[in-house]
Amino acid sequence: MTHRAPPRDVEAGAGVELRLARDSDADAIAGWTRAPEVLEFWGGRPVELDEVLAKYTGRRAPDVVSYVILAEGRRVGYTQAWHRAGRYGIDMFIAADAQGRGIGSRAARALAYELITAGWTPLTVDPAVTNTRAIRLGGRQGFARRARSKASVRRLLS
Repeated sequence: MTHRAPPRDVEAGAGVELRLARDSDADAIAGWTRAPEVLEFWGGRPVELDEVLAKYTGRRAPDVVSYVILAEGRRVGYTQAWHRAGRYGIDMFIAADAQGRGIGSRAARALAYELITAGWTPLTVDPAVTNTRAIRLGGRQGFARRARSKASVRRLLS
């Protein structure tokens, strides 16, 4: 199945929006990955500035589309939509000081809707098996659990 490019910006409601990440976001993204609440589930190590610039600010497009999540105009997280070999997925983290406010739920729901509308199906998220908050979020967003040896994979049925 072919797919269209994802949107440049996504309105998620209640003051939450996603916009394409840019170089000026790199310091914030790198800083978020230093917080224990983020690095525990995002690779287990802080992401250095040069890696953020290479991988998290749009240089891997169109295979990986990078977004910064905003709440009331303030940067509060990062998400990416990716595709390879007929597979489509979303990865996300919310800054430690913005967690627990429903921002991830709104962002995930809005981005999943836009991606599915653009033909990115089936859509997968694969949180760490120990990331119970992300696993619950996936379930609330309509992702169905699929067994996998090292990760909990959830696929949104369209």
